[in-house]
Amino acid sequence: MSQDGALALLFPLVHAQRAPALWVLGEHGGGAGMPLPNTAVAVLSNRVDVSDGMRAAGWAARFSDFDFAPWPAASLDAVFFRLAKEKPVVHHVINAAAELLAPGGRLLLSGAKQQGIKTYARNAAARLGGTLELKKLGHQYLAVVQRGAAVGAALEERDYSRLRPAIEDGSLHYLTKPGLYGWDQVDAGSALLVAHLPSCTPARVCDLGCGYGYLSVQAWLKLRPQQVVACDNNAAAVLACRANFAAHGIAGEVLAADCGDGIGDAFDLVLCNPPFHQGFGVEHDLTERFVAAARRLTARGGQAVFVTNAFLPIEKVARRHYARVVTLADDGRFRVTQLLP
Repeated sequence: MSQDGALALLFPLVHAQRAPALWVLGEHGGGAGMPLPNTAVAVLSNRVDVSDGMRAAGWAARFSDFDFAPWPAASLDAVFFRLAKEKPVVHHVINAAAELLAPGGRLLLSGAKQQGIKTYARNAAARLGGTLELKKLGHQYLAVVQRGAAVGAALEERDYSRLRPAIEDGSLHYLTKPGLYGWDQVDAGSALLVAHLPSCTPARVCDLGCGYGYLSVQAWLKLRPQQVVACDNNAAAVLACRANFAAHGIAGEVLAADCGDGIGDAFDLVLCNPPFHQGFGVEHDLTERFVAAARRLTARGGQAVFVTNAFLPIEKVARRHYARVVTLADDGRFRVTQLLP
């Protein structure tokens, strides 16, 4: 995957930073081309693959759902952030920067015009009570907001850190929160998959890329497996899914893992709604990764069931890993595909 242009704007600034600073990395972080470690700059990411990769490269990196508690108020000279896709996430980071930056400290935001960088920059200047410098660099923008002596009112972040029962599905409730794709609704693709769950009695189920755990809960209630193991690379997803496991009495565990990395067990049924919506784009290599991971996790005699956008050629990829590929449903928007070893 090519490096994100807006993220790359921050590289020379992060490299040159000498006073204590924090680099907040989300779905666009990590990968090839990241700058060499800077001991003045700590990294905070809500993606376990990003935090693990940065730590392996020599950075002081933490993984959490953007929990800023480890940093004292007014302790930082700079906060670097490439805009995230969700407004509550961006506002949460801006609000944290207002508290963590010392007077005169800088919040450096990068992003594209269509991502709302100009509005976010103006709101950040009001929140930090300081000045704003906005630069257009190619197709991207860099906003430098300096914290004033007194900060402004907090931006609306929809009580970002709190899990809440935001979704009802018949008699069921799901605990969820901002920071997750489709956090306040049942995903239509996942609902289609559940409507076409195969008739089977799996002892062990894996929910690959679990989000808040909708597929896990449905599989537990409809198929009655002995155990469900769910995984996601997103910290908010792991928190919400663990809460839903507890709420619904699901036997199993929820792991912070990117595409099933580190899971050595095999499962009778692997369920997957791949995260093509979370800043990754619709990419062939991501399809390959998830299908290959599912195959590794599928037990002999087991199966995997995917739901994807209907226009994605998952069958071509799947046939390199599975002996049989069967379309279970296609409503024009989403396709449910059964993969058999």
